[in-house]
This record gives sequence, structure tokens and C-alpha cells, in this order.
Amino acid sequence: MKLYELYMVLRPDLSEADLGKTVSEATDFCSKNGFEVTASKTKERERLPYPVKHFTEGHMVSMDFSGSNESVFPEEAEAYLRHNENILRHLVMAKSEKMLKKIKPLPAFEPRPFRPERKPVAAGETITRGPEIKTEPVPLDIEGVDKKLEELLK
Repeated sequence: MKLYELYMVLRPDLSEADLGKTVSEATDFCSKNGFEVTASKTKERERLPYPVKHFTEGHMVSMDFSGSNESVFPEEAEAYLRHNENILRHLVMAKSEKMLKKIKPLPAFEPRPFRPERKPVAAGETITRGPEIKTEPVPLDIEGVDKKLEELLK
């Protein structure tokens, strides 16, 4: 069994009905050519990283479909996707079952506990942070510094 994944970027000015119609046309075209659509996902009005045909937003559609081992994604389907005015960009990728088995699920993680809430400080109240450690400056011995300099310069 051959597995494929189809990504499409559709025009952002499509209405809900036109969006559904375009996705169903692509699904029907795949099923006519012997492919079974197993999953379909649509994200509406996503911002594009760069302008595509003068559009900065687009509807993202992702479809997973499969076919028999003999079937190859037909050139007619590629031509249909390329010439449809509502589809700005498309990408068809072939997936293998071996690669799907190699993909490891993300490890589970436990969220960190929440930090306790801090109490608000009243207007006249001061915040105490703990005992302050005061250190007094050590007086410098000028003669000791001169001796050390002479040793280093020799």
C-alpha cells in the first residue's frame, strides 16, 4: 500500500462554501483515481511566511490518502492541482510504512509546579528581604602595594 500526503494552500478570500467545495473536489479527484482519503485537516486563514501570488494569508489543507501498490499519484491529479485557480500552492509527498514505524512518539513530560502567588504590597508597607550583610572596605597598605609592584616588574 502506498501512502501519500497532500498539502495545499488555498486563497484566503474563499468563502466557507467555496473552501469546502475545493477540498471536496480534490478528495473526489483522488478517489476517482483509486486512492482512499484517510484523513483531512483544514486550518483557516493562516499567515504565510512570505507572499504567495500576492497573498499573505491562506487556508491550509492537509490530506492523507493511500492507494494500492501499483498506483502512483497520477499526473492528471498534479495537473488539476496546478491549474485550479483556488489552489495557490500544493505539495504531494510519498510516505513509506517503514518511515512511519521509525517515527518515535514524543516523550511524556510532567509540567513544573506553579510558583506560589505573591502577596500584594500595601501602599505604606515596605518589603523586607532578610538580613543584610555589610562588609567594610579593607584599608589599603600603600607600602605593601609598592613592594608587590616591584616584585612583578622585576
